[in-house]
Amino acid sequence: MNFIKNPLLIVIFLSFIAGFAVQELSIFADWIPYFIGLMLYFSFPGIDFKIKSIIRKESLIALLLCSLIMPSLAWYGFSHGQTAEFRNGLFLVAASPSGIIMLVLSRMIRSADHNLILGNFLMSHLLLIIYLPVLVYFFQGSEVSISASKLFINTVVLISIPWGLAWLTHRYSAETILKNLKTAAAWINPVLFFIVISSSLADAKRQIDIDAGLAALFLIVLFMYITQAFLAYSAGWFFFSRKSGNALALSASSKNIQLTLGIAILNYDILTTIPIVLGIVAHHISNGFWIWVVTGREDSQKVTE
Repeated sequence: MNFIKNPLLIVIFLSFIAGFAVQELSIFADWIPYFIGLMLYFSFPGIDFKIKSIIRKESLIALLLCSLIMPSLAWYGFSHGQTAEFRNGLFLVAASPSGIIMLVLSRMIRSADHNLILGNFLMSHLLLIIYLPVLVYFFQGSEVSISASKLFINTVVLISIPWGLAWLTHRYSAETILKNLKTAAAWINPVLFFIVISSSLADAKRQIDIDAGLAALFLIVLFMYITQAFLAYSAGWFFFSRKSGNALALSASSKNIQLTLGIAILNYDILTTIPIVLGIVAHHISNGFWIWVVTGREDSQKVTE
């Protein structure tokens, strides 16, 4: 898979350059949650909204990782020595639900259980509304002035409105309209993605220095991604099957970091967004690494067959 030809990576690269070079882009910062809501709306109509897709016992591994194990490791381990804002950002990255991009990429991987990846995505988003406010209350309650009730409301709104509108569109629209929405999303989402990332960076750049500390923070974020996917892979393979392990690793290597960014902007200081924005780059590196691991095993199996 040639990631150089991936237009999404080009958008990320350009948005980072624009964010650090064009301070005026920060004027869009207040609109980021709305842009993210639009991105989620254009992403959801292609999803199969069936209860049977959500309920899979293997998904408990993915749920435990994003709702307890990784947030605990992030709060008590990975974030040690970081500022309060960066600690909060790392914590939110650790608690992020599964990303939507892997629903597409997994179709190209023979040994991946696509239904399990879909179930992980749906379950983690539905339960994020419950587990994130609980995590914040127990882990950050004494250190940050965040209202758990406000966080709950903001998370519900940010997920339920785009999801509800997408479900109505998926349920009651003609096939032609759905096809046109998918076509529109192919160019609307990259534009919104560029605005979200560049304006976040432009707004936060005024308060940070680009130095070795920022590079170290990026490596921490990347290591968190790799660690979560490795734990998911190992547990899935040990308790279920290699195919389940592949699917759980791919799900864990991809996070809905845009949703997490929206939650951070609505509830935290702008500096909290820095680890989350770095997570966008780490997300794609992690995707590439675990796709290489899984497809590499596919190739080796073909040779021995």
